[in-house]
Formats: sequence, C-alpha cells, structure tokens
Amino acid sequence: AGNPDEMIDVGGLTYAEALEKGIEPMMASTYYWANLGWGMPAELGLQKNTWFCLREITLGYRLPEKLCKKFGSNYLRLGLTARNVGYLVNKLTDGLNPEAISSNNPLTPMDIGGVPFARTFALNFTVRF
Repeated sequence: AGNPDEMIDVGGLTYAEALEKGIEPMMASTYYWANLGWGMPAELGLQKNTWFCLREITLGYRLPEKLCKKFGSNYLRLGLTARNVGYLVNKLTDGLNPEAISSNNPLTPMDIGGVPFARTFALNFTVRF
C-alpha cells in the first residue's frame, strides 16, 4: 500500500479524513526502507566519524614514609580510577555512539544491538610491609 516515491500532503487531515478522500496509507516500514535504506542516496548516509574518548584516568597519592611507619608499613597508596569516562570529541550526528554502531553499512548508522561501555569507578588501597 502506498508508493514510497509519491508523497502526498494531507494538509492536516486526520487519518480517517485522509482515508475518506481515497488517500492510501503507506506503512512506516515501507517509507523508512525506501528513504533510509537501499533507496536512499549514499551521500545522505555519509558523515564524519571523528571521535576521541577518555578511556581511563587514575589519580593516586602515596602517603609519606613517616606516616606509613605509624601504621607499621613501608608503603601506603590511595588511588581512584575512572574507566570509560566519556567522549571529548564526537562528530557523529544525533549523539550516535561510535563504538556501538550496528554495521559498517553507511546507509544504516544506527546504534542498536550493542550497549555502550559501562562507566566504572574504583577505589584502591595498596599496602606493603
């Protein structure tokens, strides 16, 4: 039903009014397949794929030796690590996740089926005797 090459302006008619006037509806899947799939000009699917992410950062502090001795230790270190912090640069349109795009087909740049990497935080404490 409906020709994807033929767009009809229904001028604010309701669905029922359009049907009464003999306008045959087009399934959404037909429209998207024709306009966003194989029927779409390839240039519309091309975009810059420039991105830069902060994958991991660690901050640590080694306690002074004098303080370590008070705890009967030779070495004490506190650290905080953050992983998959975020994208510093992402030129993809609509906030697409560059690492979760479903295919290498330029006509289907959808981030479906994959999940972004989880952002995690870790606190560590190192003691040496």
